[in-house]
Amino acid sequence: MALHTLVGSIKQKYSQHRQLKKLESLIKESGKFDVDFYTSTYSSQSEMAVKKPIRHFITEGASMGFNPSKWLNTNWYINQYKDIKEEGINPLVHYILYGRREGRKPNPNQFATALEKQIDKIKNGVVENLWGGYSAPALQELEAIYQNTGADLDLRFFAAWHAARWYYFVEDFEKALSISKLVRELSTDYHLDKTAVLMHSFCLMKLGEIERAKLHLFEYLESNPNDADALLSLSNLYTDPADRLMWINDAFERNGFTPIEFDDEQSSISFKALYATAPAVGDERLVSVIIPTFNAGERLEIAIQSLLNQSWKNLEIIVVDDCSTDDTPELVRRLSLQDSRVKLVQQPQNGGAYRARNAGLKIAKGDFLTTHDGDDWSHPQKIESQIAYLDSWPKVMGVSTFWIRATDDLQFQHNWRLNPRLIHWSHSSFMFRRQVLEELGPWDTVIAGGDTEFIWRVQAKYGKWAFKRIHKEVPMAFALDDEASLTRNKATHIKTMHNGLRHIYRSGCQWWHKNNNDELKTEGDDTRAFPAPRSMIIRGDNNTKGDCIFISDFSDKRFKDSEFELINTLIESGQSVLLYHVPEYGKIYRPLCDRFFELLHFKNAEVCVFGMEVETTNVVFLNPNLLKFVPEQLAEVSGRRVFVSKRSESEISSEHVVEFITDVNEKDIVITNISELSDSLINVT
Repeated sequence: MALHTLVGSIKQKYSQHRQLKKLESLIKESGKFDVDFYTSTYSSQSEMAVKKPIRHFITEGASMGFNPSKWLNTNWYINQYKDIKEEGINPLVHYILYGRREGRKPNPNQFATALEKQIDKIKNGVVENLWGGYSAPALQELEAIYQNTGADLDLRFFAAWHAARWYYFVEDFEKALSISKLVRELSTDYHLDKTAVLMHSFCLMKLGEIERAKLHLFEYLESNPNDADALLSLSNLYTDPADRLMWINDAFERNGFTPIEFDDEQSSISFKALYATAPAVGDERLVSVIIPTFNAGERLEIAIQSLLNQSWKNLEIIVVDDCSTDDTPELVRRLSLQDSRVKLVQQPQNGGAYRARNAGLKIAKGDFLTTHDGDDWSHPQKIESQIAYLDSWPKVMGVSTFWIRATDDLQFQHNWRLNPRLIHWSHSSFMFRRQVLEELGPWDTVIAGGDTEFIWRVQAKYGKWAFKRIHKEVPMAFALDDEASLTRNKATHIKTMHNGLRHIYRSGCQWWHKNNNDELKTEGDDTRAFPAPRSMIIRGDNNTKGDCIFISDFSDKRFKDSEFELINTLIESGQSVLLYHVPEYGKIYRPLCDRFFELLHFKNAEVCVFGMEVETTNVVFLNPNLLKFVPEQLAEVSGRRVFVSKRSESEISSEHVVEFITDVNEKDIVITNISELSDSLINVT
């Protein structure tokens, strides 16, 4: 064991040295490090700063706030872009690899430039509109930018990238590829830009251009041989299992993790064929792993086996069956007889994944707690690596690892749309200390998004630094890419984080965290700590009735005092009121205002989102500008009378009102002023 530990230590040091050399080379070749500036500025601080300035900046200087040149302000860059601080990446390395392409500025002076403002406008305006229900006009705006030969190259790249993401999402791969080709024509700088390379190679893959995709990935890997995203992408392009395994293991071994194998008894490459072990580690501390499951079948056995093969052996694997109608309970019982670490809990009625998780929490005895999806596979060193990090950083309350999505035959995929990386962080891998459960309680019992809320709750309680994402360089799990969960028009789709179900839910939990950070504990029952759409609480509960629905952009600084007072008056009069947030097209994204959620805290008020059917007496458009562009996805709203509050002298289209509202006649549309609305709404029945 001592020899094995020594060998492991040597390998780790060698890997760290190799990584350091790579970073030194990257910084040197970028031309972004001013040796003369650095040595003259910090010569009195450290002898190494003079002898090996780049190495000193990587290993010590950045953490001390030293600047690599006059133009990159280390402390400002880290504090301005919080994700860099959270991920712990060297600021100059981040700027070279990602920051410049993402439109980030290296110092406060450049931050205020016109280019930055343009990129921010695209990101927080056009892009939010693109994913928020206005794809047609947003795509026109993006095309006007990336086709503009007089525009800044980085601005054109930024616009082209976001347009390509959309076309990839809707599976128009030819259009996405044509945009990618345009990017490559902008400048040779983009030929080795990772975001551009992954975009181009995956578009080629989708169109069957396998050899061309290989060429682009090989070209990139010549300069970035340890890049796991590229290595795993390359594995997609081979059919021989040995070749595919070689590229997959290259990603793990180059980053210091145990390789995996394919089971020879399996006839094809699949999740079922995955097999890996690692030397046992651990102590008396117990880790509870909760798996909520429903009709998982043999996929559940794959997930459980990957946990039984974890190097950290002191586990309890709590499988909570959510009233499966297949043989899932019998499968778990069989596995529990083979290994006592597997335990079965059966729910009395189907309640969804988060209720199932909370049932597991009630019997969990672990010092650390985490979850696992029933159709995923985890690398054997995943739990070990999480505990090691928590041991090294006692004030960190929880950690998540990264994963990658894959089809059942291990074709690695982007996470629902093109991304700068294939590997992305996994919400469900969140491992936390028991103290978190004792002080904050369990998960919110919603249909989707509860992981995000729980992690944000931890950060609201203990500080942003209390949560860390670790080992971003390699996937510690393979997540089954279930096409059924990615239905393009589904009201729970992840894209509703821009507008719709998830956006309202996320905004609501942030409002609660901000205003109640002294008491954030929940009991995991039906008592809600903050408002959420009814369809987020009970699956399929999409229909509701009310006296009045208000349709407006309820973003901060766009919800007028007079409008708040009108709604509040109606609620206090006893009318049942619905609030339907529709972001105004062309406006820069702003968070929902606090007053929106203050109103929703009343029992006779609720929120409406796309996917719901609402029957009401009165419909009120507080913002007539919403009628200029009608979103592509709407709630189905019917009402006897429609009132449009006229904010200005701009022309109001009754035709667009008809698009918003089901079965309304133009004669039932009343255009009025906010001052006249109160009496009208109270008196009209």
